[in-house]
Amino acid sequence: MARLSSALVLLAALAFAASARAEPATRPQKIAHATGKAVGVAAGVAVTTALALSKKWNRPLRDAGGQIEKLDVRGYGFTLRERHRPVLGPKILAWASKLSRGSGWQRLKHSFVLGLGDGASIAPPLEGRIEARLAARLRGY
Repeated sequence: MARLSSALVLLAALAFAASARAEPATRPQKIAHATGKAVGVAAGVAVTTALALSKKWNRPLRDAGGQIEKLDVRGYGFTLRERHRPVLGPKILAWASKLSRGSGWQRLKHSFVLGLGDGASIAPPLEGRIEARLAARLRGY
């Protein structure tokens, strides 16, 4: 359980580190990044929730050793699913790193796409924690 929570913290730290830029961000860039992140989280949570209907994405999530990943919430062991693994967010971040940052609009677009990738990376584990808490509460834990 501690490995999983530390892995989620590491994932969030990597997502934020990937969005770091050498030049200082201007106020419009910060707004574009925050807007992209909000859109990414909202879309990511919606997609992750919808993937609950898919058999492929609803399989238990396994670690490198083949063990099923569980999240302990107040004594309730919630099994994480494949849909709780960030997939699209890292791809968006990789695409953002290839975008041009020449003009002002290109820098804004770059900031927005970085935010979108950050949000999409954060959303699946976030949805898994929310789902685990709801499941624990519904089962009386």
